[in-house]
Amino acid sequence: MLRSSTMIRPISMRFPAPALLLVLLVLTTSTNAEVKLGWAHDDSDLSPDSRVVFGNLANGFRYAILPHTEPPGRVSLRLWVETGSLMEEEDQRGLAHFLEHLAFNGTRNFPGNELDLYLQRMGMAVGADSNASTSFDRTLYMLELPENSEDFLREGLKVMRDYSDGMLLDAEEIDKERGVILSEKRARDSAGYRTFVAELSFVLSATLIPDRLPIGSETVVENAGRDRFRDFYRDWYSSDRLGLVVVGDIDSESLILLIEKHFATLKPVAQRRPDPDLGAIQHPGLAAMLHTEAEAPATTVSIQTVREYRKIPDSKAKREDELYREVAMAALNRRLEILAKQEGAPFIRGMAYSHEFIRFVENVGIELSCRPEQWMDALTTAEQELRRTLQFGFTALEIAEVEANTLNSYEQAVKTAATRKSASLANELAATIAEQIVFTHPEDDLTWVRSLLENLGPDRCLKAIRDSWKTQDVYLFVSGNLNLEDAENSLIEVYRKSRSVALEPPHEIEQTSFAYTDFGAPGQVIERRLHDDLGIHQVRFANQVALNLKQTDFEADTIRILIRVGAGGLACPENMPGLPLLASSTFSAGGLKAHSADDLARIFAGKNVGVQFDVESDAFVLSGRTTPDDLVHQMNLMNAFILYPGYRAESLRQAHKQFESMYLQIKHTPQGVMRDKVAKFFASTDFRFGYPEKEALMSHSLADVREWLTAHLEEGNMEISVVGDIDVESTLAQVARTFGTLAPRRARKADYAERRRVKFPKGPASKTFAYETEIPKSVVVVAWPTDDIWNISRTRRLSMLAEIFSDRLRVKIREELGEAYSPYAVSRASDTFSGYGYLFGLVLANPEEAFRLTSLVSELGHELSRGGIDEDELDRALKPMLSNLKEYVRSNGYWVNTVLGSSQEYPQRLDWARTMEDDYASITVEDVNRIAAQFLQSEIQVNVLVTPETFVDDAASGS
Repeated sequence: MLRSSTMIRPISMRFPAPALLLVLLVLTTSTNAEVKLGWAHDDSDLSPDSRVVFGNLANGFRYAILPHTEPPGRVSLRLWVETGSLMEEEDQRGLAHFLEHLAFNGTRNFPGNELDLYLQRMGMAVGADSNASTSFDRTLYMLELPENSEDFLREGLKVMRDYSDGMLLDAEEIDKERGVILSEKRARDSAGYRTFVAELSFVLSATLIPDRLPIGSETVVENAGRDRFRDFYRDWYSSDRLGLVVVGDIDSESLILLIEKHFATLKPVAQRRPDPDLGAIQHPGLAAMLHTEAEAPATTVSIQTVREYRKIPDSKAKREDELYREVAMAALNRRLEILAKQEGAPFIRGMAYSHEFIRFVENVGIELSCRPEQWMDALTTAEQELRRTLQFGFTALEIAEVEANTLNSYEQAVKTAATRKSASLANELAATIAEQIVFTHPEDDLTWVRSLLENLGPDRCLKAIRDSWKTQDVYLFVSGNLNLEDAENSLIEVYRKSRSVALEPPHEIEQTSFAYTDFGAPGQVIERRLHDDLGIHQVRFANQVALNLKQTDFEADTIRILIRVGAGGLACPENMPGLPLLASSTFSAGGLKAHSADDLARIFAGKNVGVQFDVESDAFVLSGRTTPDDLVHQMNLMNAFILYPGYRAESLRQAHKQFESMYLQIKHTPQGVMRDKVAKFFASTDFRFGYPEKEALMSHSLADVREWLTAHLEEGNMEISVVGDIDVESTLAQVARTFGTLAPRRARKADYAERRRVKFPKGPASKTFAYETEIPKSVVVVAWPTDDIWNISRTRRLSMLAEIFSDRLRVKIREELGEAYSPYAVSRASDTFSGYGYLFGLVLANPEEAFRLTSLVSELGHELSRGGIDEDELDRALKPMLSNLKEYVRSNGYWVNTVLGSSQEYPQRLDWARTMEDDYASITVEDVNRIAAQFLQSEIQVNVLVTPETFVDDAASGS
C-alpha cells in the first residue's frame, strides 16, 4: 500500500511527534503583485463550518481562524508552505527537509540557537510545542502557545514570519546540521521504510516520486552549498504558497489585525515556479515484484492497482461516492478479520484499502501478512476474497454492522465537538485546506450521512467496490522475510492459478442478542466518602468491591473506565515466564462463553463499548471507553468478562502468529532488544521483565491462562474507577447492578513483599547486546539507579532532572555536534517494586561513534552531578512542564490512570493530585542539583550498548 503522509507520520520531522493528517494544497495562481487564491468551498455545494474565518491578504497569503476554548487560554498555530521534496531539483534532493531544520538554527529575530531558548523561556517544550515536518508536497511549522495573550500571539506570529522569509541560512549552521539529517535518516531506516521505497519504485516507476523522498540524497545532504539552500528558499517560500491556521481561545477580529501586520509585507516571487511534472501512471496489465527484507517481522502479499487522481472538487456527490466506498472497504476488512482467526488461516492479519496519494494517484488494494512459507496460500486467499467480494458482494448483516458503526462515529463527532483539543482541530483544518476539502461542521456531516445511509445496502456497496476495481492493471507486490527464485513468474503463476478457481458466495451469519444482562440483586453500599476539593466519590460495596467516581467536562459524551483486579504480574508463577503476555494477548480476544469476539462486535455494532485486558506489574486490568447512553452495555460487558470469559482457541492462534513476528523484531531491531534483553538486564534478569525464550512462551496453553486468572477474577481485590461525562448517582447504580452483585472478594491485596524485590544491576558496569541486521544503527544507554515512586517529592525532582538532562543532550549532541537526531533522558520510578527506579540518557547512534557517544553522555551526567544546573536552565525546563501540567490535569486519562485507578489501595495518590502543580512550581536549583549529586554518581553508573553483530568486536575494544 502506498502509505501517504495522510495515513502515517510525515516521513520527515524535526523531532518525533504524533501523527498529523497534513497534505498541502497544490495551487495555480497568477504572478502579479496582487494574488487571489480561493478556498475549496468557493466551488462546492458544501458549506464550510461557520465558526471558521477564512481570509486572503493581497499578496496571496491566506489564513483560517477557528475560535475554540478547549483547552482554555491556549492557541495552536500552523504555518503551511506549499512545497516539499517534489519541488527539488536533482542537486537539491533533501533540501526541503533540511531547510525546515534550518528554520530553528538562526532567523532574523533569533540568531543561532536562540529560538529554542526563547520558546522554552516562554513555556514551550522543544519538540512537543514547537516542531515542523516535511513531506513530498508540503512543509508545516507548528507552535502551541501556552497563553492566549496579545503578547504571546504577537511573539508566535513573529516566529512564523521568521520561518516565512527570515531564515539566515548560515553556512556554519548548515554544516552542523548535516550530521543531524544523516542521523535522522539512520533513525528512520528500517525494513518497513525500505519496503515503502521499493513499493513506490515498483508501482510509480515512471514518476518523479520515488526519486524525491523527503529525506533526500546523502550526497546532497553532505555537500550542497549555501547557494542551493538560498535558491530553494527564494523560489518556493513565496507569500502565495504560505498560509496560517490559528485555532484556540482567541478573538478573530483582533487576530486578523495582527496577521495583517506580520504577513502583509511578505512578497510573492517575481515569477512563480510551476509545479513539477510528476510523470505518468503506467499501465502494465499484470506486474509482479518481490522485495526481500530478511529483518521484516512477516511477509506481506498485496494485490493493488493505481489510477490517475480525479481532480474533482469536493462536493456532496463526491462525498457520497467516498462514503459508500469506505463502507464497502470496512465490510471487506471485517470479513478478513474474521477469516484470520479461523483454524488453518494462512495469514496473520489482512486489510483492504482505497485512498489518494499526494493528490496524484488513487491506490486501491488488499494485503495480507503471513509467515514466509505461507505466501502462496496468503496470495491465493487475497485474490479469492477480493474476487468473492467483487463477484457476490456483501451480506445484509455485514453491511448493517458497518453502517451502524459509521453512523455512530458521526454521531459521536457531533457530541464531542465542543471538547476536542485545539491542536487536533488545527491539524484537521490544515489537512482539509491542503487537500481542497471543505471544512464542514460535524452536525452538517451527520445530516448528510444519515440521508445517505438511508439508501445504503449490499447492492450499493457492491457497486462502490466494483467501481474502485475497474482496471486492467494489477500489481502483485510481495515483501518481507521471503526469498524466491524466479519471483516474478512465481507470483504471477500463483495468482493466475487462483483466478481459475470457482468461488462460492459468502455465508450468511445469524445475529444474536447479548446473553448477560441480569446479574441479580444490586449490591449494597457500606462506605461512601466525598473528597470535595477533587470532586472524587469513593465507595465500597458489601462484597468489598471498591469504586471511585469523578464527573468531568473535559471530554463531552465520553466515559473512561478502569478496573484493577488481583495482583497481576506479582502473582506470576516463576516456572511460567511469559504467562502475563499470553494472558494479555488472549483474554479479551477469547470473547465470552456465549459469544466470540466477532459475535460481540456484531452485537454491539453502533454502540461505544469494548474491553481491553492487560496484565500489569501489580494488577489485572480491564479498561474501556463508552458514553452515557451506552454505559449500561459497557458495564454488562465488563462484568461478563469477569464472570464468563471464553478462553477460545482462536485467541491462542492469533497470539501465536503475533509472537512469531515479535521474536523476529527482538532478533533484528534495536527496539526489540531494548524491550527484551535490556529490560531484563536492568532488572538483574528477573523473569518478569523482557520476554522468555520463544519455546517457553509458545508452550503455555489457554488452560494455563484460565488456571492462573480464575482465582483472581473470582476472589481478588477489585477497584473500579469511572471518570468523565457521568451522572454520579446513576453510574453508582450501574456499578451496583453489575459488579456489586459479585461474590464477596478480598478487601485488600496481599503485600507480596518478596515479589516486590527487584534489583538494578550493580555499577559501575557495561554491557553490550548484539542483534542481526544490515541496517547500521546502535543505541547507547547510560543509566543510574534511583528509587521507587513513593517519595513523590523526590520522584518529581528526578523527573525535572531528566528534563534538564534531555535538554543538555539535545544541545550538545544534536545542536553543537550534529551527532544524533533525537537524544533524550527519562526517569522511571516503579510503583510496584520496592526501591526500584532508574534514570537514563539514550542516543540512537552511528555504530562507529557509539563508544565516543557513550563517553559523552556519561560526562554530561557527571557534569550535572557536580552542581552545574543554573536558574536559566531550570527555568527553561520548568516553564514548559508547568504549562503542560495545566492541560494534563484537564484530561480524563490523567484522572483515571494516575489518580483514581488505585486510590483506595494507595490513598496517597489523592494527595499527590492536590500537590502536583504547586510542588513542581516550588522546585529550586538547589533541589535538582542535590538530586543530581545524589544519583548521577559514576560508581553506580551502568552503560548499555545495543549494536549490530558486525560491530561487537569494536564495542568490546572500546574503539
